[in-house]
Amino acid sequence: ISNIALVAPVITSSGVVDGDTHVSEATPRFNVIEQNNFTTEVSLNGKLFTDTTIKDSGSYIYTVTATDEAGNVTVETISFHVNHTPTIVNAVNNKTLAKFKNETIDLSTLFQDTEGDKLTYTVTSSNPSEVGVTVTNSTLEIEALKQGKSTITITASDKYSTSQELKFEVEVSSFAPILNFVDEETKIVGKEDSVTIKGTVKDEDKEDVTVTVTLNNITKSIVVPTTGADDSWSITFDKDELTPGVYSIKVNAEDPFSATADLSSNDHIVKLIGTPAEYELTLSGYEKDINKDRQDFTKAEHEVLLEAYIAV
Repeated sequence: ISNIALVAPVITSSGVVDGDTHVSEATPRFNVIEQNNFTTEVSLNGKLFTDTTIKDSGSYIYTVTATDEAGNVTVETISFHVNHTPTIVNAVNNKTLAKFKNETIDLSTLFQDTEGDKLTYTVTSSNPSEVGVTVTNSTLEIEALKQGKSTITITASDKYSTSQELKFEVEVSSFAPILNFVDEETKIVGKEDSVTIKGTVKDEDKEDVTVTVTLNNITKSIVVPTTGADDSWSITFDKDELTPGVYSIKVNAEDPFSATADLSSNDHIVKLIGTPAEYELTLSGYEKDINKDRQDFTKAEHEVLLEAYIAV
């Protein structure tokens, strides 16, 4: 036997590292350095191993035994683990939430881990000023902060690897303002009198709402800082802004995100050429003639009466 035969084979390994956890799969390889003839035997957890890739999760002992023709034996043993990346098992539909509303999602229903490892979650919002996100254990809380859209991105990690991204959209919608009149009635206005239209506006978004009153084709607007309650507003038309005639009353409210409300009154503004006292005799006589309260007059009936009054 040569001196070379007195040296045991040398085994080098690659593809796996002793003590490491490999993600999804492991492909162990080896190489034997020996100038004489030799034989090898490969085992995995004590059983003959002839494959190349290990895909099942678990803990493994990979053993390579090399024996040369002189009977010299070398054994290389590597212990490692295979762990699979968490997978997405359920999607999340895009959502529309009203401003200031919250919604929770159980993240454990969205991801699965083959080994049953405890998962940690990372969640981000592309527009955190519009849609806020908070994770507590496996619960995601989504908070609608202001009108707009945001992309929510979620990943799950089992400390060895991180899942693919799960994404969905959240849109925050606006509450439309709610309008009401205050002291709604037909108003008889003299030539030298101004007229004031009053009401309330409620906006649950608590935004600045523009209220516009239209008397026929004449409009005036104000901005109302709302509080979420019934906030008062009033708009006054000066004496010179209205000419004699009968005016329908319409009101519009619009928030900064174009959510609107419209309100029309069954009552009217009657602008005179004189004073209400001078008009009273004509008005009360007409009430008797048609057997109808002045507050119930149609616009056409008011116009007929006013034209007759002006003609006289």
